[in-house]
This record gives sequence, C-alpha cells and structure tokens, in this order.
Amino acid sequence: MNVRPLRDMVLVEEVSAAEKTEGGIFIPETCSPNERKAKVIAVGPGRTLDSGLVKEPAVKPGDRVVFWMSRPPTEVTHLGARCLLLNEAEILAVVD
Repeated sequence: MNVRPLRDMVLVEEVSAAEKTEGGIFIPETCSPNERKAKVIAVGPGRTLDSGLVKEPAVKPGDRVVFWMSRPPTEVTHLGARCLLLNEAEILAVVD
C-alpha cells in the first residue's frame, strides 16, 4: 500500500536504536535513549493558515529527524515497511 500524507502530516520510517555498544555490551530496551530518530519518507503539502495560504513543511523526503511523540504513534504499512505518521510539530530537529 502506498501512503500519501495530507496537510502537515509526515510519514517516517523509524531508525532502530543501537542494541549494543562498540565494546560489545548489550543495551536493554529499558535503558535505551529516549530520543527517537527516523528517516522522512513523504510529507503532506503543508498546514493551511487562517489567511488561506499553505505553509510548506520544514522537512523533505530523505531528511533524518529526531522526534517526540506526545500521543501513541499512528502506525501504517507503506510499501511493505512499518512506518509512523507524525504531525510536523512533533519533529524536533533535522539531523545532518
């Protein structure tokens, strides 16, 4: 199934956190960092302002981002991969 986000929604594929350190020590899931990272797969056209203009999203497909989920994630399957639909406001930063 191909997913096309609407408004200011962003489709991301979450990048899994490292499961062990460079020295070979396994990190349990309960001790993993709170930050969540993902790769942007697709973005909607943007948020419609009160004036009727559309504000384009600040991210684009291919960007790597750090995000925060204030609610349970909306999970979808996009071309066979497990992805998340986020509101653009939940994205904290673009990682270079």
